Amino acid sequence: MPRGRRIYLLAGIMMLTLLVNVVPSTPSSQIAMVEGGTFNTADFVSKNILFDESHCQNGSAIWAPGNASMFSWLLGEHGYSSDTNLDKALDAGILSGYDILVIFFPQKEFTAGELTAIESFVNGGGGLLLAGINYGNLWGFTASQMNALSSTFDISFEDDLVSEATTTFADHNITHGLTSWWPKLDTMAGCSLSVTGSAESIISLADKDLTAVAEYGSGRVVCSGSSGPFIFYRHDSLNHGDSHMQFSLNVIDWLSGNPERDAVVPEIADITVGAGPSLSPAEVDEYTLFVGQIHDHTTHSDGADIPEDMLDSGLARGMDFMVMTDHSHKNPTPIEGVTGAQAMQEIAEAYGLDIHITVGAELSSMRHTTGFPLTENIWTDDEQTGIDAIHAQGGMATFCHPGISPNYAEVFENYESYGYDAIEVINSNFFRGEGESGLLYPFMGANDHHAASLVGGVGTAVFVLNPTGPNGQISDADIMDACLNRRIVLLDTFSSMVYGEELWVNKYLEILADAKAAVAAAHITVQAVKDAGNSISLSEQYMENADRALQYWNPARALHPAANATSTYALGIDYSITAPASLQLDSDFDLNIQFTNNHSYPVSFDVEFYISSAVSFVTTAYQIETAAEDVSNTVITGHTDNYGLAKNYLYLSNFSTLEYLMPVMFRARNIIDNVTYVVEENEGMYDLDIVFYSGRTSSAFYSSVTLYYDDGSGETSIEMVKEWHTYIISLESFTPGSNITFHLRINTIYGDTFDLSEQVVTLPGGGGIGIPIDPMILLVVVGGIGVVVVLVIVMKKRGT
Repeated sequence: MPRGRRIYLLAGIMMLTLLVNVVPSTPSSQIAMVEGGTFNTADFVSKNILFDESHCQNGSAIWAPGNASMFSWLLGEHGYSSDTNLDKALDAGILSGYDILVIFFPQKEFTAGELTAIESFVNGGGGLLLAGINYGNLWGFTASQMNALSSTFDISFEDDLVSEATTTFADHNITHGLTSWWPKLDTMAGCSLSVTGSAESIISLADKDLTAVAEYGSGRVVCSGSSGPFIFYRHDSLNHGDSHMQFSLNVIDWLSGNPERDAVVPEIADITVGAGPSLSPAEVDEYTLFVGQIHDHTTHSDGADIPEDMLDSGLARGMDFMVMTDHSHKNPTPIEGVTGAQAMQEIAEAYGLDIHITVGAELSSMRHTTGFPLTENIWTDDEQTGIDAIHAQGGMATFCHPGISPNYAEVFENYESYGYDAIEVINSNFFRGEGESGLLYPFMGANDHHAASLVGGVGTAVFVLNPTGPNGQISDADIMDACLNRRIVLLDTFSSMVYGEELWVNKYLEILADAKAAVAAAHITVQAVKDAGNSISLSEQYMENADRALQYWNPARALHPAANATSTYALGIDYSITAPASLQLDSDFDLNIQFTNNHSYPVSFDVEFYISSAVSFVTTAYQIETAAEDVSNTVITGHTDNYGLAKNYLYLSNFSTLEYLMPVMFRARNIIDNVTYVVEENEGMYDLDIVFYSGRTSSAFYSSVTLYYDDGSGETSIEMVKEWHTYIISLESFTPGSNITFHLRINTIYGDTFDLSEQVVTLPGGGGIGIPIDPMILLVVVGGIGVVVVLVIVMKKRGT
């Protein structure tokens, strides 16, 4: 059955309800509109809100949130409707259809007619929200244009900078439920306000007013010195997000004359940019869902992790595909650009891994632009040349992270003339005011976290009709076609947000709800079998895979292992792989594979070493076969290096059951125990120098190395100091004859914790008779060959 089609697990299904409220939007050439849901409160009156972007320039639209933003979504969840005005003048005609006008740091001057129209709008009962930005920001956004409007209401925006959070609130509807207010907005901050006349300051920091309100005629005005509280709710809000949501709702409720209330928001924010194509439910069901990530990096450019680890992280997190785009620049180099993705692709194809790797590059000597699929590198520092070269290879060109730097503004404002195919509206989980770009152009989301530990932070769900990859899998052409034709949903797992056209957002959320229900039912089934006294490790591993796929928002991938886990074919198999608890340097060790086959026919499967480092095996591929209703044991002997993080990743595939079972991965990691020490005499006392030889390559895998020691006065811990290929520490001034017990605890970037073997050092002393010191093991490189030298050393320090 193709991936993405609903798989129903009938036994024991316990339905889980996912409440979502998808709000449709209809873009036009001048106004993009999104209608909010209905808020059913007796005293509540729904209002229509107009976000203005007609006064944006110099890239300010990248930062100004409109109706395709988290702010608009929040308001929609609480009963409001919002539109974005892209290029119409703010005259009486357009304002007559709205109750509230929202303007973020305008860059174009208001015309005299617009100032008069807005003043009349407020005087006649309209609400006005003005949000500013700090003076001196790199983008050149200023308050000068804003003050021509705000001063009418006795409030002005100052040319200064405020970046500290505050908890100083006046008693006002707008401060209801607030716990903090933080003016920071990514690389920018906020400004203070000058409040005169009848205007009132309601949020301040020391002697600076940060938010002020005014009543004017029959209408109301709110001025905020920062736009940050309307943008950073979840990701990068540093625990101010809930208060910012409450503040944002309070502002619009007060401007609307609605009563105070607490903000209540769903778990998932659904932001829609257009209704999508007119397809029937049956037609939508013909599309297959795949989830992966687009735009990321390996050590072939500035990524933190090697291609093997990036690939393995994608596998472990249930990615169907990864579009890899290491940086390339203007001058050719041996590794950059397409080479990282090509290395991953070769591994995936060699082992038949259930993941598709698309080769791409991020052209980075120009304003960053990703291109995929590519077959060779592009070396250039010219924007147009780079885009044309991507197209010449049949790829699509995407304008990357437009909010990263002011020199991106020119390209952003001339996007169409350059011939770009798509624009990133989310990058590394940053989502500010780029959302409205998706109303006009094909949109993309970039993971771009540069680390295996953050794979899947931003996912991309694509809907494919008749996948063209092998065995019904996805292909490069399928991914590009879905992106260009907007059949994608961006998945921001940090902000718990989905973004896309309404049709595909709805379908994705429907599949996600079905998958949650199916996985929950599968857990019940598997647990019941286990509770009956059966060993079912294969089914349990499938359930782990299903849970992880859901964690990274791939519902289609979660359905398959959940279905496998509850099948009699998986429930009839139990296996275990036993690895050593610790590894010694330069020594043999055994991996033992025990396979229990409870079926009435023989079953076999293939075992292949997908990744191994710091260890070696004579044979790297095995076939394990067990007779009907029998148990087999297979011993695989390996040998350790002298140092490093030992990784043994075994890929188990081709189960010869009567029904297809998905491959699984067994991952074992351990530390080769290479800890040495030297005792040094120092004016009648002794120092203990401890060294852990990690190797330069393996050092990148360690997040911390901690020494725990006890000299008789209780255990103490201290972080060891990282050097080129070692971690070292010196413990000083112990009395002769002391006994010191110590061991190292190593934490890895994979989340592992290893406690190395305990050592006991008895220092010389007690009647002048030295007590033997444990040997020190050194690795000396001679002529490129590692030679292990065993030394017993007691050194004497010179007096100081």
